[in-house]
Amino acid sequence: MELKLNIGYQEILELIKQLPVEMQKQLQTDMHDPTDSNGIDQSERAEIPHTFESIIHKEKTYHLLSPLNCVLEKNEDGFIVESVLLGVVGSGDSREDAIKDFSQEFDYLHNKLMGLEDDKLSKKMLMRKQLFKLIVNPK
Repeated sequence: MELKLNIGYQEILELIKQLPVEMQKQLQTDMHDPTDSNGIDQSERAEIPHTFESIIHKEKTYHLLSPLNCVLEKNEDGFIVESVLLGVVGSGDSREDAIKDFSQEFDYLHNKLMGLEDDKLSKKMLMRKQLFKLIVNPK
């Protein structure tokens, strides 16, 4: 359940001033502390959706028949782009580097799976191959 208050900033400040001093200090600390209840610094980590309409690696462009939804994660080490569906992960110091690495891994896995006969693949890899066929425009 979400509670929405129709109250202005100044009114909130006035309400806070009515709290005991210790509660005011704790509230101020909580508002400026980026760690969650597990002690993980959430300002250093954020996940946002990232959707590919196409994948570009070097001179090759994979035109996708359906958008590929991925997760772009920023953490203390850099950026990670992951497609759980295809099992493709890319990483880098910047968002652009992670996307470039993801595109390289996508290209590698696509070419590897398309180059192998179905009977040479595990069930998991065969499923990924079939997913590639469903989302990548063959032209």
